[in-house]
Amino acid sequence: MGEKNHIGEQLKQERIAKGYTLDDLQQLTKIQKHYLIAIEENNLDELPGDFFVKAFIRQYAEVLEMDVDESAVVSSKKEENPDSQTEIQEPTLPTRSELKRSSKETNFNYSSSSQSSLPTFLMVLLLILVLGMIWFYFYFIRSNEPESTNNNSVINQTETVSSEAQTSETVGEDVESAEESAENSSELSIIREDNNNRIEYRVTNFELPNQLLLEIDTSGNSWVQVTINESVLFEGTISAGSSQEIEIPEDTEEVAVRIGYLPSTSVLFGDEEVEKPEDSSTNQTQTLYFTFE
Repeated sequence: MGEKNHIGEQLKQERIAKGYTLDDLQQLTKIQKHYLIAIEENNLDELPGDFFVKAFIRQYAEVLEMDVDESAVVSSKKEENPDSQTEIQEPTLPTRSELKRSSKETNFNYSSSSQSSLPTFLMVLLLILVLGMIWFYFYFIRSNEPESTNNNSVINQTETVSSEAQTSETVGEDVESAEESAENSSELSIIREDNNNRIEYRVTNFELPNQLLLEIDTSGNSWVQVTINESVLFEGTISAGSSQEIEIPEDTEEVAVRIGYLPSTSVLFGDEEVEKPEDSSTNQTQTLYFTFE
C-alpha cells in the first residue's frame, strides 16, 4: 500500500472534499485533534492502542459517511509497525512405552524399622481399648444406678436454662434486625435503569460535593470523557493499572461518563462500584448516565 493510498490519506481527502476542518472533526467525533492528525498522516503509533486505532478510524469515517474496510485498517497498522513473529518450540513429551518402562524400573522399599514397630503399636492399641471398656463400665453403669433421680432433675434444669437462652437470643436478633433496617435506609444505592438503549443509573444517598473514581485494570488503556450538567469536566486516556478522580459539584443533577474500553474500566461512587451493562465485554464506546436523588 503506497504512502498516499493509506486509509488516513483517504479520510483526509474526503474531509477536505466535504469542507470540514480538523477542528470541525474534533467537535463532531470528540476525538482529540492530535489523534486526528496522526490518523491522516498514518502515524498510528501515537494512538493509545490497536483498539483505539480501529475505533477512532471507524468514528472518523462515520462522520464523513464513508465505508471503512477493517482489513485495510489492520494492514495500515501493520505497515506502520511490522512485528516479527518468533516460533515457540513445544516441549517433547515422553511416549507411552517410555512411561511404562520408567514405571517398571521404579522400586518401592519399605524400611525395616516400620515393619518392626507395627506389632508394638497393635499391642498398645489393644491395651487402650481394654482400659477404656473398664472405665466405661465403672463410670457410667455403676455410678448411674443410684443417681437416676438426681440426673432427671439436672436434665429439667438444663432444659429450662436452654429455653430462656433461646428467648433472649430471639429478642436480640429482632433488635439487630431493626438496627440494620435503619442503617440500610441511609446507605448509598445505585440502581441501573436501561431505557431505549440509554444506560441510566439512579444514585441515592450520595452527598454532594463528592468524588467519582475511575479505575482502569491491567487489561488495557481506556479513553474516558466525563460530562457534568452538559459541561465536559474531563477527557483523556487513562493508562492501564491507574485511576482518575473526578470532583462532582454540589448542584450536579446528571453525570454522563463516555467510556472507550468498558471491559477494563470501573466506575465507583465512594466504595460502591457501578454494575456494568450486560454487553460490557464488547469493545464499542458506551455512555453511562447517572442521575442524583
